[in-house]
Amino acid sequence: MTTRIRVGTSGYTFDDWKGIVYPKSVAGSVLPHYARLFDAVEINTTFYRVPPPSLFAGMLNHVPDDFLFLVKAPKEMTHERALANRIVDPFMRCIDP
Repeated sequence: MTTRIRVGTSGYTFDDWKGIVYPKSVAGSVLPHYARLFDAVEINTTFYRVPPPSLFAGMLNHVPDDFLFLVKAPKEMTHERALANRIVDPFMRCIDP
């Protein structure tokens, strides 16, 4: 059995990474630059709100096919039990490629 270890960070848009991870004067998405160094990233904005599906569809266009997105579950699912059932379907639709 072969185990593959993936390396990534919690997020990929940090101002202090300009000139280090991506060019100082980068225009547009920084995700392609990030994906040249790492093969995974945690998306934690989903903890605070469920984004539109177009967000993830657009992100997929900027990374290699084997790139891994680790998507944090919304707080309504993990911390607010009464709201969990309401948020599951919208969340699953937003992350469905």
